[in-house]
Amino acid sequence: MTGEGTVVKTYGTKALVRIERKSACSGDCSSCGLCENPVFEVEAENTAGAAAGDTVRLFMPTAKVFLSAFLVYMLPILGIFAVMGVCSILGAPLYVNAILCGLVLIGWVLLIRAYNRKANLKSVITEIIK
Repeated sequence: MTGEGTVVKTYGTKALVRIERKSACSGDCSSCGLCENPVFEVEAENTAGAAAGDTVRLFMPTAKVFLSAFLVYMLPILGIFAVMGVCSILGAPLYVNAILCGLVLIGWVLLIRAYNRKANLKSVITEIIK
C-alpha cells in the first residue's frame, strides 16, 4: 500500500509525515461529514533521507494493513457470534450471554494491544518526489 505526503519534521531515522486523506467522494467534507479531518500525520522510517518540506512516497505492506483491519473489525464480530451461538445451543440465560460477550470484547482489546506492540506497522519513506 502506497501513499504520498509531506514531511513535517525529521528526527534521527524517522520522520513525521502529513498525509491528506483521499477518498472516492467529491472532497467536500462538509456535505457528508464522514471525513471530519482529511489530514493526518504518521511516523515513518526515513530510509530515503527526506528533509522537512519534501513530498515523499510512503509504503506499508498490504498484508499487514489487511490483517490489522481483520483484527479490528471482523474478529470481535466473529467472537460475539460464536459466544451467542454456543450460549443458544446450551440454553444459557441472557445475562450469561452478555457477560461472555463482554469478556470476548475485553480479550479482543488485549489482543489488539499485544498485536500493536509486536507488529511493525510503520510506514517507510521509499522515495522523495519533490
